[in-house]
Amino acid sequence: MENLLGELCILACKLSHALRASISYRDVLAGKIKVICRSNGGPSDHLIRHAIPKVGPKCPVFLVPDIFAEPTFEHYDAGETFPNLRALAAYWLGTINGHDHFLIIWNPPTSFFESKDEQLSIDHIVSIMCQTLKSTEVKLEQLNLSPNTNQRKTKFLDLPGGAATRFLVDTLVPKQRLLGRNGASYVALRQWRKNIKPYQISALAALKTCSDNCFEDEIASEMAEAIKRVYGNAFSYVVPVPGGSSGAIESLSIKLATRVAKLLDAEFANVLVAAQVPRGSSHPAKSASLKPYKVNGIIKGNVLIIDDVATSGKHIEFATNAIRPLSTFCTSAVWIAS
Repeated sequence: MENLLGELCILACKLSHALRASISYRDVLAGKIKVICRSNGGPSDHLIRHAIPKVGPKCPVFLVPDIFAEPTFEHYDAGETFPNLRALAAYWLGTINGHDHFLIIWNPPTSFFESKDEQLSIDHIVSIMCQTLKSTEVKLEQLNLSPNTNQRKTKFLDLPGGAATRFLVDTLVPKQRLLGRNGASYVALRQWRKNIKPYQISALAALKTCSDNCFEDEIASEMAEAIKRVYGNAFSYVVPVPGGSSGAIESLSIKLATRVAKLLDAEFANVLVAAQVPRGSSHPAKSASLKPYKVNGIIKGNVLIIDDVATSGKHIEFATNAIRPLSTFCTSAVWIAS
């Protein structure tokens, strides 16, 4: 739980391009501010006490692009404690166990305050922090995160229901494209956001291993709408690309293809069969020995192939090569393409 908050703190720091970020709480009875976690070191509890006097239920967001022009700091010489402090952004995370919790981003650049996209990204992280704090009993102790903590993999499986979904849906870049590999074409709807790609991959891995009907319905609906705009309701069959090695009994591609078929008034057909590969080696970049797919069933007419992610497009190529000789027309759609 604390590790998750620490990772989210680091992510907030990266998204805002700030010097550091910290999560703290105000102990009302003791009249003190205590740090739960921080990225890249951090300011003292004394400075934090002066940084968040206005943040709370009535003022959940406190953006200060210039502390020297902010009346809150008029009678406090921040330079004595933190000489390089010029700006900050503070967010109220809620009252947990009787204590008000806060995220403070220290010294975000001027561009952060001018960018709606960057502020929206932080809003999403704050939302996840709020859900996490409210759903779990927090141990109120300092974590002493090292500067190398950002090398750890985010444990998105620890997120409360729906938080990983919202993070992934809200941070992936919408970018519809028509891509291809060796004659196999496919429509891609989204791409990874470069500076937080590892976190997005972790979130998707968590959703693949833990069924989330709302997530699957939302993505299938997005895919179906995009397909209708390009091809209309022109397909007789919707076929999933065989699953990889996420460990899920029913792969995400199957779940999406089942839902897309219903939305397109087409028939779902799980007819592609992949050769067995060692667990964990189905990713095209990790295995040069992947073998072509085979068709186990009857397929005809116009066929749409569905997959959740295309990295190199190799799986799409295999699926197309297997289906195309049996169909009138064959194309593919993926949610995320690199």
